[in-house]
Amino acid sequence: MLGGQMTNNAAHTGRRKRARIVLVVEDDADCRENICNTLKDGGYAALEAVDGADALRLLLADDTPQPMVIVLDLGLPIMSGPELLKVLKSYYRLSRIPVILTSGGPRYVGDIAANAAWLPKPFDDENLLALVNERCGALEPPSESGGLSG
Repeated sequence: MLGGQMTNNAAHTGRRKRARIVLVVEDDADCRENICNTLKDGGYAALEAVDGADALRLLLADDTPQPMVIVLDLGLPIMSGPELLKVLKSYYRLSRIPVILTSGGPRYVGDIAANAAWLPKPFDDENLLALVNERCGALEPPSESGGLSG
């Protein structure tokens, strides 16, 4: 039953609301690269920061597009994940960006992280993309090809 109908995937590729940008704040270069590659494979553009201070500089820069979500490691040098969260909450515009906290250690339960999603390390690509889609308000997963493995 191939008919002449287009699939939903073909119909939704022309939809453009807002750039699908994710800020990845991760000090481990290999982990950051893996996360960024997964996001790119899922249809997102990735901005990268190596620590909280680097992320804050990016977020406050006039020429940086605002991300739809931030994937934030807790254990960062210079400015930790919880420290960055505290600063983000002090800026109205930045406080509205959804955050996904990641860590290989115990879950952070501070008041500042009350609205953040939690993704314990190690995590697989599908779980990362599912949380990013959820936090971005995506209606559909970016791909259902099933042929990708992470």
